[in-house]
Amino acid sequence: MSIDFGLMDAEVCRAQKRLCVYLCKSRLQCIGKRLTVSSMNKLRVIIVDDEPLALDFLRSILSELSHVVIVAECRNGKEAIAAASELVPDLMFLDIQLPGINGFEVVKALQSDVMPMVVFVTAFDQYAIDAFDLHAVDYVLKPLDNDRVGRAVERAIDRLKINKKNDHKVPLIGAISDI
Repeated sequence: MSIDFGLMDAEVCRAQKRLCVYLCKSRLQCIGKRLTVSSMNKLRVIIVDDEPLALDFLRSILSELSHVVIVAECRNGKEAIAAASELVPDLMFLDIQLPGINGFEVVKALQSDVMPMVVFVTAFDQYAIDAFDLHAVDYVLKPLDNDRVGRAVERAIDRLKINKKNDHKVPLIGAISDI
């Protein structure tokens, strides 16, 4: 049985303690799950890709991981900036070649207080050095692989444990000006 909760704004979702998925159009879609202590301790993830099949496949891989909750799916850089600013996720899976604003420009546009850890996801290996100069958690090449994405999430969790005070944001922001 499926229940359609319709579209709700962020405040209603928070007040009702429901898990909501950001639709990247300044609206949230409530998916009806009550938030529990365990779901609130999960790694909050935004996925960004302009290719619908890649977005769907990444969602299916991440949905299988018990310690991850997808809080937003975005199809371009502008949506990613808005979602990250609104939701302040722990981790962003970010394609580099996006329409309008590319993945590196997304990172540059985000303020340090909302900067998530970043895993770049792309079909091109030529950007790897720049990605790691930005202190990216990982760089995953397409076509995506379940194990590879899982390892990237584990690296993010390990980094989050090490940097409990959000120290991962400072070197990322500092390195942007060099690119």
